[in-house]
Amino acid sequence: MIAPPLLGVMAAAAVIAVGLSLTRQGADHLLAGPTIVEASRAPSIISRDNSGRIEELAEPELVAVRLLPLNDESRAVVESLHAQRREIFSRISREQLGELLKVQAGFATPPPSAGTVFRALRLLGAYKPYLDRGTLLDEAGPILAGQAPEARRMVGEYTLAVSRQRMADSGGVKTVQEVGFELRLAQLGAIIQEELQSEGEMGEEAATAFVAEFDLSPPQEKRLREIFGPVVEARLLGNRSVIAELRALGDAWDELTPLQRGRIVARSFLPPSSP
Repeated sequence: MIAPPLLGVMAAAAVIAVGLSLTRQGADHLLAGPTIVEASRAPSIISRDNSGRIEELAEPELVAVRLLPLNDESRAVVESLHAQRREIFSRISREQLGELLKVQAGFATPPPSAGTVFRALRLLGAYKPYLDRGTLLDEAGPILAGQAPEARRMVGEYTLAVSRQRMADSGGVKTVQEVGFELRLAQLGAIIQEELQSEGEMGEEAATAFVAEFDLSPPQEKRLREIFGPVVEARLLGNRSVIAELRALGDAWDELTPLQRGRIVARSFLPPSSP
């Protein structure tokens, strides 16, 4: 499910996603009136919440593919392909983390400045190696063979329904093209958010391991987070200061007991013991 947008920039930079927007056929369907169809048991990736709203997906194509009755070999190949795509996306997100946070800050108070919009466009350009690969269905088509049309049908049905929902939410103000751009960019934004959340969870795991290994008390843990928080933030924003980091290390050292300091020295400088 797509969480609240991490980056409002995604809508502002819609021009980047022209090649990823709805097809002309999808646009014609959106302009058409409602069609009454007979109930079908065909698989669908459309899911509604308790209020009846369609839940938006970060990766509808992946969800659709996973509903296909693939054999184990084909499914493993598709999952491996998806993992490769996400690895590219993850690498770019890690490399651009500082820019992501700067853009997020720039859009926190609308309207964004021209400089923020330019930075956002440049940021999306960094994802070109990922976007140039096309969609998962584009790459997995040969593997899916005769089942590819069914996956595309599910994605098309979902895209049409969500686009109509978004158009209704806008009160009919947004055009079909704007809704198509917005939807695709929202999906990219949701994946970025997942990546940032994953990075944060890994950082938290490392911090928890450090606290346990060196037996920090709750007050010490709180104080060290206060000391290193600004340093970490500065690194992410590309404003690293060696002087500030050295000062933080000195302040943190003062918070430790002699025993804890000894453990850190042993961990950092002594060779590991033989098994």
